[in-house]
Formats: sequence, C-alpha cells, structure tokens
Amino acid sequence: MRFLAVALTSLALAAGAPVVANAQTANNDHMKACASQWNEMKAKGTTKGQSYRDFSKSCLSGASQVPAGSTAQCKDGSYIQTATHQGACSRHGGVAKWLDG
Repeated sequence: MRFLAVALTSLALAAGAPVVANAQTANNDHMKACASQWNEMKAKGTTKGQSYRDFSKSCLSGASQVPAGSTAQCKDGSYIQTATHQGACSRHGGVAKWLDG
C-alpha cells in the first residue's frame, strides 16, 4: 500500500502536479469554511451553547451530518433547503453539490 502511495505521488510530481500544495489549499479552504460557518451561527445565536473548539473539531473532522431536507451543500460547507436552484448558496460561494438528484 505504501509503495502505491509513493508511486502515485512520484507520478503526480513527474506530471507537474503540486500534490502537497493542493492538499494544503484544500485544508485551508475547509478551515475558512468552518470559521465562516461558526461566525454565521454565532451572529444568528444558533451555537446552542457549543464552544468554538468543539464546533471546529466536528466541522474539520467532517463528522457533521447532512441536515434533514437539505437540497444542496454550499462551497463553504453549509447546507440549504430550497425549492428552486436559482440563487442557491449565493451568499456561501455557490453550490458545491446538489443533494436532490
């Protein structure tokens, strides 16, 4: 298994793909999305007494479950429920993926 990972990394580097930079960028984007989601929850008073530390552990681990009735996941990691696709996630960086098929 380790050989496969090394081989794939070597292949990606030979092709000019910045493997580590892409992973770091994705991690940074995920951290920013979690922070944005926390700030939004705090502004709305919907933190339910949860500390930022506990929230960030859950958010960064990806352990958060999709809320019932959600139709899309936004690029900042939040979920929405909407009857139409128009304007969905417009304040959250756009739609990352549709959940309604």
